[in-house]
Amino acid sequence: MQEIEKIVFPYEGVYEVIICTKSIITPIGIRFIKGKYFIHVYKNTKIHEVLIKEKEGVIVVTDKALQIYSALFRKFTRDDEIEIKGINCLKGNLAFEFKSSYESEDEQRTHLSVTISNPQVLSYPCMAINRANNLLIEILIHYTRINVFKDEKKQAELISLMKSLSEIAFRTDFKGEISEIIKKVIMMAEEKIKG
Repeated sequence: MQEIEKIVFPYEGVYEVIICTKSIITPIGIRFIKGKYFIHVYKNTKIHEVLIKEKEGVIVVTDKALQIYSALFRKFTRDDEIEIKGINCLKGNLAFEFKSSYESEDEQRTHLSVTISNPQVLSYPCMAINRANNLLIEILIHYTRINVFKDEKKQAELISLMKSLSEIAFRTDFKGEISEIIKKVIMMAEEKIKG
C-alpha cells in the first residue's frame, strides 16, 4: 500500500482526484500533509452536503486533466464508468477506498480527515495531478512568452497573470520547493522586461 501511495502522492501538496460516493462523482483537491490526507469542502456546496452524510466511497486517481473535466461537467457515459465497492466511478489509473471523519471547520469550510485503503490499479500507476506542479508549467509557458510581446502593457499582463497563478501555487505547495522556483521565475520575468 505505502509503495503505491508514494507513487501517487510523492510529496506534500494538493492533488486533484475524483471522489465517488453513492450520490456524486466530482473532482476535489485532496491535501497530503505529514503523511495524512485531508479534504476541505466549502459549506455551501453539494459535495459538502454529501460528504457530511456519506462518509465513505472511492477516490479515483488519474493523470488526465480531461477526466477531471469530465467529472466536473458530467461529460461521461456508462462506458467511462467502473463499479468499485458497489459505487459507480469514473475509470482512472488507480482507485482507493476512503473513509472520512470530521476534523474541524472555519467560517466557510469543513475540514475532513481522510483514510485511504485497498488500492486498485485500473490501468497503470501514476502520480496524481499536483496543482502546484501544473501551475509551475503554466507560469513557465508565460515566462517564455515575455520576449514574444514587445508591448509593455502585454508584458505587464503576463507578469500579473503569473503572479495570480503563483498565489494558488503557494497555497498548494506545502514543501515550498515549487513556490521558490516560481518566485525566481517571476523575478527573472520582471528583470527581462526591465532589460
